[in-house]
Formats: sequence, structure tokens, C-alpha cells
Amino acid sequence: RSDAERVIKVHDDIGSFAFDHLVYERRLRRVNDANEQMAENIYNQSKSWLDRDKIVGLVGGDQSTAYGHIKAVAEHHGSIGILHIDSGLDLREGYHGFALSSDSVMHNVLATVKGVEKLVGVGVRAFSPAEWEVATNDPRIKLFTGQQLWTQHFEGVNWGSICDDIIAELPEKVYVSLDIDGLTIECSPHTGTLVAGGLRFPEVV
Repeated sequence: RSDAERVIKVHDDIGSFAFDHLVYERRLRRVNDANEQMAENIYNQSKSWLDRDKIVGLVGGDQSTAYGHIKAVAEHHGSIGILHIDSGLDLREGYHGFALSSDSVMHNVLATVKGVEKLVGVGVRAFSPAEWEVATNDPRIKLFTGQQLWTQHFEGVNWGSICDDIIAELPEKVYVSLDIDGLTIECSPHTGTLVAGGLRFPEVV
């Protein structure tokens, strides 16, 4: 954690970058190596329980923990879709140099995990232009943005009908990925990424 915090500080403080460059590279490598070990650990544990015909749930500190789990689920079932409830798209190629960051988990899943045929983003409302371009050009991705959902609410479309439209985009077997900031601010006041909008708790249920 201390290595990650220092890497982030270098990114936030351009003036110290040249001075800290060599130390920065070592710290970044340690963080990326640790993230790969974490992903492999989660993959192996998930695979072990899936092989015993269990439904496996993962509660993680952030979305990066989901990578190894999704890999195991996709491998076990052969073909899955992902219902991704989140404020962000998580489609960055990397963030602060972290290859397996929470901001790039779905990019990594789509790039490296076989068997993921569809990614349906629901409630997403904070993303970069590059992420938006990826999302709108990849046929595996379908978005129901927070703005779109609230517009439908305002126009009188009921939530049941909206859910039907979301489900229609998914295959039979679905991995549910829920980031707490996919909910409204009053439902997730202590998340590190407060973003206006989002789904209400009963809607998520």
C-alpha cells in the first residue's frame, strides 16, 4: 500500500517525477507484481469452489479484485455475460501505471478473459472520452448510462420495463459485478468516488 501511495503521489506531483524516477519504477513494479499475485490467488480459490459446484461470491476492497474471480467463472462456465453496475466504465488501459487497477478491470477482462461475450454497464456516468470511444465501438459492450436511465424515469418508463431491456442484452449465464458507487450518493456516502446520480437501492435489488 505504501508503494502504491507513493506512486500516486509522483503522478500528482509532476515536479518530483524526475528525481524519484528510479524509485518510482521499482515501487510500481512491486505493486503490479503484488496485484498479479492477488489475482492469481483469487482465481485459484474461486476455481476450487466452482469445481465443487458452488456459487462463489467475492467481496473486495475495489473492483480490481474481481479480475481473477471473473476469469475463473468464465473458464468454468465457458460463456458468460457481465452485468456491471458501477459509476465508471473501468475500461482504462491502466491508471497511474497500475496494470490491474480498479479503473482498468473491465478492459483487462475483455482483453484477456476468454468466454466473456457481453458486458452490460448499468448506471455508469463517469468516464473518459477514450473509455466512451471503446464502449461505443466494441460490439460486446452495451451501456445503460445513469443519464439514460434517469431520462427514462422522467419520461414515465417504469423500472420493470427498463430491467427487461437490460436483461434482454445478457446471455443466459451472468456474472454480477456491483461497485457500491453504482448507487446514489445517499446509499454510498463513504465511497472514495462520489458521483451524482446512480441507482437507488431497491432498483439494484
